[in-house]
Amino acid sequence: MMAQASVRTGIRFGYLHIISDSIAEKSEEDLSSERMEMVLSQRSKLHDRAQAVLGRHVSTAR
Repeated sequence: MMAQASVRTGIRFGYLHIISDSIAEKSEEDLSSERMEMVLSQRSKLHDRAQAVLGRHVSTAR
């Protein structure tokens, strides 16, 4: 939601915002579990998905 809001308002968005947004509430996956296999696997899948979205966006913006 923070990224979408930043796009709507023209404010720059950074990874620090993602971190601070994700620690706002208690979760099974937090900074204390970031090296667990399940968390690493999910992070890898999320990274791949983000790369695909960015790749499509960049290719259509040209």
